[in-house]
Amino acid sequence: MGGITWMVDDKMCLSIYKGNIMARVDPEDSEKLLTREGTEQMMHNKKSMKGYITLYPDAYDSDEQLEFWVNQCVAFNPK
Repeated sequence: MGGITWMVDDKMCLSIYKGNIMARVDPEDSEKLLTREGTEQMMHNKKSMKGYITLYPDAYDSDEQLEFWVNQCVAFNPK
């Protein structure tokens, strides 16, 4: 993909690409999470990628915001 990816138990959690973060979250929580500032549904070839959210810098510019997203990704990881 051309970015840096953090994996837990051989599964992608977060990936950095072109200054944004791609977060792998529980698809059941996506709709709620997409209401947060600086988020957008991840798209690939004009197709929605359920459970993947693009985070723009204003979504993770504080330690608390970044911790929130890391926790979301790690919580979904074992599912």
